[in-house]
Order: sequence, then C-alpha cells, then structure tokens
Amino acid sequence: MFLFHGTSEENIKSIIKNNFRIDCLPHPGEGENGQRRAKSMVFGRGVYFSCLPAVSLMYGTGLLLCKVVLGTCQEFQPQGEIPPDIPDMFDSREVIKDGVGIVHVVKKPCQILPYCIIKLKNE
Repeated sequence: MFLFHGTSEENIKSIIKNNFRIDCLPHPGEGENGQRRAKSMVFGRGVYFSCLPAVSLMYGTGLLLCKVVLGTCQEFQPQGEIPPDIPDMFDSREVIKDGVGIVHVVKKPCQILPYCIIKLKNE
C-alpha cells in the first residue's frame, strides 16, 4: 500500500540514507527554542503514515511517499483514550475516525520502502 509520511526536510535526508528509525529524535531546531522535541506517539510506538497527504503534513513540511506492508493490522477507533503499544500479534495499527482510516502506525522499519520525495511549492 502506498502511504504518505510527513517529517522535516532534514529528516528526509536521514530516512533516505539510513531508513526509518523509531527511536531517533527529530533534528535540532524543530522544537521550541531550537531544542529537540520528543516524538509524539499518541497512537502507539511505530512510524506514522496516512493515505491523506494533509494529515501527514501535520508532522512536518517534508513529504515522502512510501510503499508500506501493513501485515496483520489492528483497527483502532479512538474514544478519547491513549492506546497501549501495538500488541505482538499485529504488525500495524489503523486509526479510524468517523469510519475513515486516518493514520497507519507501522511497528518495524523493515515494513517500509521509501518510494519518492514529494516537493511542495510555496505559493
């Protein structure tokens, strides 16, 4: 499945060179006062994607289109609670809101193949 991943331009270079790293902190300058910000993994530990580019762009101004193998996917419909990490029996989690899959969380970088970098025009 092709999905979008939003991040900073600097992180895109690192992803292309080293693949995705779940434990890697964002580059300096992305948080307040140039401090590294903590990764927000509200829907569980993993790499976040969406079929909607606008959702992915909430995570940064850089956009990657990736081929993602979801494997066995857990469906999660938020009810205001923060879910635990993705259970061992699943490879990914799909976050569903109002009947629509908004976010996919993938547990392992080996499930992801960066396909292309999408450059957006500022107009």
